[in-house]
Amino acid sequence: MTKVEGLHTLVRTYCINAIAFWKKEYAEKRTGSDFPEYTYSDSDYNLFPRYNAVDAILKGVELIVPGEYKDFKTLKRDIIGAGLQNETAFTSNPDNEIEENAIQDERKKFKMYVEALKETDVKNVQPLPLRRRLKSGEKLTVRQMLQEVWGYDGDYWEPLGKKSPRETVFLLSKYITDSDRSFIRELLALKGVRHLYEVNDTGDDYETDIESFSASYHDHEVMYFDETYKWAIYGSHEETITFGGDWLINSIKERFKDRLELLNSWN
Repeated sequence: MTKVEGLHTLVRTYCINAIAFWKKEYAEKRTGSDFPEYTYSDSDYNLFPRYNAVDAILKGVELIVPGEYKDFKTLKRDIIGAGLQNETAFTSNPDNEIEENAIQDERKKFKMYVEALKETDVKNVQPLPLRRRLKSGEKLTVRQMLQEVWGYDGDYWEPLGKKSPRETVFLLSKYITDSDRSFIRELLALKGVRHLYEVNDTGDDYETDIESFSASYHDHEVMYFDETYKWAIYGSHEETITFGGDWLINSIKERFKDRLELLNSWN
């Protein structure tokens, strides 16, 4: 790992850990009401906006490709700029001063952390799975191809929306075991798949890898595929997993030959 790659990885790790920390803090210390409506206390407004702030920062950092840099200081500058300038729907319009202060506090801490990093800090950095956020032009191209080949327009896909011009099969995610998930990941690897595209309904599309791939996705509608567009795997928050592509469908049918009743079944 080069120094610039190590720097970028350290910053991603900082953000991932901070998001996890503040989510845990909010889950454990929330004092707002859950019923009859979900409300936030002043204390809550000092907690949950922090993981939203760091998530927005991380999304900005993920736009940067460290391999395009040779100079450590230049990358630090651009990481800070990308992180602080990125906004999401959860950070752009704070509800009150407490939320605004919490967001700004996390941004200040992020800037201080990155500014303090030295080249000696990036030795023996533990690598992270690839997760590069697609820039707007690349995202547009990928989505256009995805719609042309698979009829996916960013909304519900098979079986929730009948849009695919090609055969697909689906399973309820509750019937996919950990062994099945490992099989799917290994199957992709055997086919030479290393880098994947991940398109989801948040609008934040990524280039990722086998290590990041999940055969189950509960938070958003998501489509996985690669640059060939010859196969696709779609996960929905309705807990369906859909497979497209001749070789992939045949492999799934073979895998589930003793459980064929589960294919294309809502039961």
